[in-house]
Amino acid sequence: MKPTKKETQEVSEFQQIIYYVLHQHTDEAVKDQIHPSSVLNIQAAVLLKTAIELYTLHFRKDEDIQRILDVAKDSLTQVRNRIDEETTPHTYH
Repeated sequence: MKPTKKETQEVSEFQQIIYYVLHQHTDEAVKDQIHPSSVLNIQAAVLLKTAIELYTLHFRKDEDIQRILDVAKDSLTQVRNRIDEETTPHTYH
């Protein structure tokens, strides 16, 4: 089922809040001389761990969570393409 425009907007707003928090953490970590790529990996690992913890609160069976993770794995290329498009500078003439 395709999300509605409102649902898509709500997810986007929630992601913006998360990215804001992550950005604040990144600034502090870099000041402490932690390499930005290390900070990114730590943040991603914590978010993944947190997502799995939230899923275990909701789903009783591991198989349900594994199916969600399989869907996430299958969407990797699509997500990478979207991120690449969003972060590639465009030249307008």
